[in-house]
Amino acid sequence: GGEGGADAVLVGHSIGGVVARVAAGAGGVAAVVTLGSPHKYPPVSWERTVAQFWDEAGRGTGEDVPVISLAGGHRDELIDPASTDVGDDVKGMSMPDLSGFLGRPADGFVSGVDHRALAWCQNVLRVVHDVLRVLTAPAA
Repeated sequence: GGEGGADAVLVGHSIGGVVARVAAGAGGVAAVVTLGSPHKYPPVSWERTVAQFWDEAGRGTGEDVPVISLAGGHRDELIDPASTDVGDDVKGMSMPDLSGFLGRPADGFVSGVDHRALAWCQNVLRVVHDVLRVLTAPAA
């Protein structure tokens, strides 16, 4: 564990989730939760250093730090949901579309969550709260 026996759980939105993965590689992190973070590839790659950063970020957490990737699905106008997958070599899970976890859609209408709303929507924050509660629960 970290200082005092407690490791941090990092939560990041968009590029902040990618940065959290890199920071987790330094140790003292129990888990990373990301919201609309493009793990597989950058949304725009305008120079070589961006690609190098994404390569480093892909190796950032190590084997023991789980990454939970939550994304808004088709309504996210900035980040392709396919890019939010953490991949098979990372401990954790990816949920590329939170629609099914945000309550019952009215009359069969299913909606995703736009990119900015991932950081403030109360329904999304409830899902994040539940994930954090599971991640920080004392071991039985």
